[in-house]
Amino acid sequence: EYDPKNIALLSKLIPQKMVFVLLFEEQAQFAIFHTKLLTSAWQFLTPNSSFLTLQGLNLDVVWENIVTHIGQIEVTEGNTLSEQIKVEDVRTKLKAQITSLMQKLNKEKQFNRQMGINAEIKSLKKQLSNLK
Repeated sequence: EYDPKNIALLSKLIPQKMVFVLLFEEQAQFAIFHTKLLTSAWQFLTPNSSFLTLQGLNLDVVWENIVTHIGQIEVTEGNTLSEQIKVEDVRTKLKAQITSLMQKLNKEKQFNRQMGINAEIKSLKKQLSNLK
């Protein structure tokens, strides 16, 4: 176990683009800070395994490819990497709100409140579908 705030702090204190490899027993996890902390899933180490591939014609493109690989981000057309990260954050927050409201809807007894909660859910789903 580790505190993600430590990795974010190190990334902010050292003004370089860095990829952290976190090791535990026979597993590894990559962490990177690009507008926010992004981590990969834990992967088992094997003798001939390569987890990161470097692709691109210049270092900026290579960095973006590393960030998208580690953060499992798919950049849609018309968005930059930073914009796409913000869109993904908004998407996860909307999904969490919808889940919370669905639980609240299931517990609610009064019909009028159920209708209000259902209207909120529909509004959030519409916002979610309008995201790029």
